[in-house]
Amino acid sequence: MQITDRQRERIERQYIPEPNSGCLLWLGAVTSRGYGNVRLRYRQYRAHRLFYEIHKGPIPAGLHLDHLCRTPLCVNPDHLEPVTCAENRKRGDLGKQTHCKQGHLLSGSNLREHKHKNGYTYRHCRACEAKAYRAWAVVNRHGKKPRHVLRGPGGFFIR
Repeated sequence: MQITDRQRERIERQYIPEPNSGCLLWLGAVTSRGYGNVRLRYRQYRAHRLFYEIHKGPIPAGLHLDHLCRTPLCVNPDHLEPVTCAENRKRGDLGKQTHCKQGHLLSGSNLREHKHKNGYTYRHCRACEAKAYRAWAVVNRHGKKPRHVLRGPGGFFIR
């Protein structure tokens, strides 16, 4: 990406160094997920991606930038590594998840993984899926909802 010296100076003023970790913390606008956001030429860019391109060159096609420091506000190019989407998710919080929201262990025969057409690999708890299916089947077999089956935002649940 080509930016002018004036734009570069404006961007470079929007971070402060954090002495303990070496992070350069973004002070400008922040997205709902906690990443720095900057506007150039009427377009929005993630601050860490912009800093990486300014200091290290273009991000290789098909790769994501992984924050090695695990700090979304960090724009230090030395703390960013281009990796595949799968590797980035594995290194992040999703790769560390060991139990589902109901407390079931997410491993072995209770874990179902499937690759979506968007490229992400999703992990599902088989015990929770089976319970939701049983509730759905009760509703759809009898044509009316029994009192002990609840419909929630995630589907049908047996009380």
